[in-house]
Amino acid sequence: MARECADEMIPESQPAGEPRLPPHAGFWMPDPSELDSEEGIGFFRDVWTIIDVPRSDAELVIQRERELLRAIDSLATTAVDFDRLARFVEDWDPDEVADEVSSAERSVLTSAIGDADSAEL
Repeated sequence: MARECADEMIPESQPAGEPRLPPHAGFWMPDPSELDSEEGIGFFRDVWTIIDVPRSDAELVIQRERELLRAIDSLATTAVDFDRLARFVEDWDPDEVADEVSSAERSVLTSAIGDADSAEL
């Protein structure tokens, strides 16, 4: 569900479940033969079980994503625009000119992304 109003277009919903892993959850390390250097595990790229992350690191990721979402939100006038701009940020390549964004949109988003090699949400 997306909240649509003039000043904010960030999708929102209430996730089901608990925000922690169940005590009986199993953890494993995949066998090296299961890993593909380009694709990760299966068809998923850059995947790993995220545990024991310092709170300060998690807060920096959240702050970074919030800044990127605000930049996208400032440009989007519809849910379709929001998704288009979020895809541009997610697929960020500073050396590629994307036809799906205007030069003004690219300027705002490039500024929000900054010097980062990646802007993954």
